[in-house]
Amino acid sequence: MVSYFEWLQNKRSEIWDLEQVDRGLRKIIDQAYEKTKRTAKEFQTDWRTAAYIVALKRLQEVYKERGIFP
Repeated sequence: MVSYFEWLQNKRSEIWDLEQVDRGLRKIIDQAYEKTKRTAKEFQTDWRTAAYIVALKRLQEVYKERGIFP
């Protein structure tokens, strides 16, 4: 994620301080944690499988948006 932040800064010609990077990283990690926790409970599965489910659902959304698969 931090590499993505670096790429984004370069693309926008910005410089972020450490606090901004930490806030952004914390936000993304917290969201991923909550999604995985919710999915594990919903599907009554372990967290590793729940993380796969979250990832596959995201891929499904993106593919549908872009019309990659019918």
